[in-house]
Amino acid sequence: MIPANFTDRAKVPALAEAMVALERAHDRVRLIAAAQWQPPQDRPDLDPRHEVLLLREQFAELLRTAAVQEKAVEFERWLRDSNVAAGKLEAALDDRSDDAPGADNRAKASRDQLLREISDRCQICHRQFRD
Repeated sequence: MIPANFTDRAKVPALAEAMVALERAHDRVRLIAAAQWQPPQDRPDLDPRHEVLLLREQFAELLRTAAVQEKAVEFERWLRDSNVAAGKLEAALDDRSDDAPGADNRAKASRDQLLREISDRCQICHRQFRD
């Protein structure tokens, strides 16, 4: 018989765990965006402002880690740029001018654009550093 010592859970590097948390926050914000920046009908617990704040905080916390400091300059820059975009997205959520009847939807378009920028940076970074 061969002895085996299996653990309950594999140890995952802290950076990987942080990236999973970031991806989950990003997924929740994408659900909100798909619901026209309102809580989705099937997820009324998702508050748009709160979820974007959590997304921004995930970027900010990652930027404080030593693991990020050890990565390539582009990695940190993409995180920093996404953090800034998430902050702008927070501010754009406060602009509800497009909620009025007959509004031109500029604020909503701005929110959509900021989320696209964040998503695009995630994809570029994943291609270079994860995939």
